[in-house]
Amino acid sequence: MPPSLARVKPVQQKRSEEMRDRLLEALGSAVDAGEIEAMSVHDIAARAGASVGAFYGRFADKDAALAALLARRRADFVAEFLEKSRAAASLDGWARMASALALEHARRNRALLARLEATSLFAEGRIAEVAVIDRLAALFRDRFGMKLSAPTDVAFALAFIGAMARDAAVHSEGLIASSRTRDWFVEQTARAVTAYLARR
Repeated sequence: MPPSLARVKPVQQKRSEEMRDRLLEALGSAVDAGEIEAMSVHDIAARAGASVGAFYGRFADKDAALAALLARRRADFVAEFLEKSRAAASLDGWARMASALALEHARRNRALLARLEATSLFAEGRIAEVAVIDRLAALFRDRFGMKLSAPTDVAFALAFIGAMARDAAVHSEGLIASSRTRDWFVEQTARAVTAYLARR
């Protein structure tokens, strides 16, 4: 089970928020460079120009900081996903966009997803997931004229796309190393999602 964000200490002042941002940026650069396993809390703090005390004043440990980094990146991903969803002209176009975007996000965050064993690409908590699901259900109804029997149809589609993208990035990086196989992956995922939703 992934580390809980409850172990990320709340920010009290703007200066504290800026320090947390610097620590997360340092952590993110280490993750992206493939250095995170070898880095200690001391190394992360030094890279951010901070003290170890500053780190522990904001995070319980390295995994809590990684969970906060993934939550931040996931929030950016969800915002982009919703914006692009609004621009989709068809269900098939939406499914292709969603599959491609989820795969790219998972590939960029492969080390985080593998380390934290995250269960959802779309949101950290159930409340955010419900907001995403409600917006998509409205899009499908208003734009594509679909009458979904329940929000669970949208939830399943998102869970399927997210799980396929995460698993491909974490467990099958070799399979999706080339643009050709990534295109194949997106096509197959989009077809499955379109078929599932269109049956409604």
